[in-house]
Amino acid sequence: MIARRRTAPIVSACIAATLATSAAADVLVPSYRGAQNSVLAVFEPNTQNLSGWNLVSTSFGPSVFPTTGNTGVGLAADGILRFEIENFIDPLPRKRMRISVECFFAACGTVSVPDVEAFDPSGIVDIQLGGSGLVPGANQTSQGSIFFDFLMFPNPDFEVFFFSAEELLVNEVARITVDTVSEDVPLPASVTLSLLGLLGIWGLGRRRAQVA
Repeated sequence: MIARRRTAPIVSACIAATLATSAAADVLVPSYRGAQNSVLAVFEPNTQNLSGWNLVSTSFGPSVFPTTGNTGVGLAADGILRFEIENFIDPLPRKRMRISVECFFAACGTVSVPDVEAFDPSGIVDIQLGGSGLVPGANQTSQGSIFFDFLMFPNPDFEVFFFSAEELLVNEVARITVDTVSEDVPLPASVTLSLLGLLGIWGLGRRRAQVA
């Protein structure tokens, strides 16, 4: 079933600092880039068609799972651009995604949160905005950037996101970078402690039974 992004964020973050372009690039790179089951896709505008966009590169982290082969950009109705990236076909339960937008000038903060759709045959995908960050350029002529972090559960078979073609033109967007990673869901510390406690009680009862 297809699900759209929920508007209520679970975490809100805003980075407001004056950074050099190289430092800004480091901020935009998520910790999981290049990790196992991760995908990196880079889109840039088509110089021959200002409203068109091209997928210029895709790279993958190590994985034992096959990929879908689905990539590209399409112009949906009413001037909305539809971006799709390649995915691993894997059984891992959760997916993280970061969409980073780099602008020619420092006005990148006016870029809206993109709509995200995801599909999984097991049911409706819960898509939440996990945070966002604005990274202004060092001056009025250097690149400013903004990123959006999403969390999807269950891990969808594929996901797409949408931007207004006009909004990307107005903000002079130079590049859109997308990172995804499929991952396990760690048990909360309280659950881990409870399991350890149950194992301890089971072991104590077993020793007492052996003594008897």
